[in-house]
Amino acid sequence: MLTIRRFLSLLLLAAVAATATACGSATNGSAAAGGAGAGDPRALLADAFANAKALKSGVVSMRAQLSGGGQKLSATLDEKFSGAGTGQPPQMQLSGSFDAGGQSGSGGVVWDGRHGFVTLDGSSYRLPASVVKSFTQGTQGGAPATLGIDPSTWLKNPRLDGSAQVDGVAVDQVSGDVDTAKLIGDVQSLMAKGSALGGASAGAGMPQLSAGDLQMLTGAVKQLHATFSIGQDDHALRKARLDLRIAPAGEALSGSVELTISGQNVPQTITAPTGAKPYGELKQQLGGLLGMLGSASAAEPYAKIS
Repeated sequence: MLTIRRFLSLLLLAAVAATATACGSATNGSAAAGGAGAGDPRALLADAFANAKALKSGVVSMRAQLSGGGQKLSATLDEKFSGAGTGQPPQMQLSGSFDAGGQSGSGGVVWDGRHGFVTLDGSSYRLPASVVKSFTQGTQGGAPATLGIDPSTWLKNPRLDGSAQVDGVAVDQVSGDVDTAKLIGDVQSLMAKGSALGGASAGAGMPQLSAGDLQMLTGAVKQLHATFSIGQDDHALRKARLDLRIAPAGEALSGSVELTISGQNVPQTITAPTGAKPYGELKQQLGGLLGMLGSASAAEPYAKIS
């Protein structure tokens, strides 16, 4: 039976995965040639996502909120990355939080080029070498394009929608209604190919949407509209926003998911947490919830690359 809490959880999972898909190629590969015509919104979108591959460093932020029917959900994701496109896994520092149905939490992941850490609700833990190896192998070959995913195809009727400023940069805005089935299908494809993003052990524990979940999400979304802000001079994706209206179990909810990419190609400082605890303490606390970290032993050596 569909419950609002279950639907909100599924929607949050899909939103986060869709956000990762939309900007995921930013840390892999090399730039595609620019040149999309300013009067062709679909070509401009394709150019923006292709050019995201040229990013060497930057800051990605996501904010999501959904409310209605006495329910409220919010989530944040912030990531700094540096050193992409060098043939080595980019350094990254990611943090996130959520508040849904009275439940909340926060966490993060750090890879500083030599060591890996995970932080949950304020406590940091060192990651074993096997876990980081899975992650670093995946980050060298998991861009959405290599997984057969093209976010520029999500809009059914893209159109130019004026100009604006994002962080002082002049942008053209492309907007349109989202093909919900296409977007959710791509999200499912991304999750199913989790091993390509995070290695075999991480992929084995990647959350999956069942056929029933997909049908539930697709049927409940009544309106999904996207606006992409693309740099006029460099055709770089600067901002993306999804506005949605849904009606799960007969209750109307509305909200938005907003993504910004700033500090593009500006060197970022990745800071490892201090006072990190042994991985074994984390495993004891969470038990089976650590399936996505594979079968790493608490006695394994910690990740370190000389």
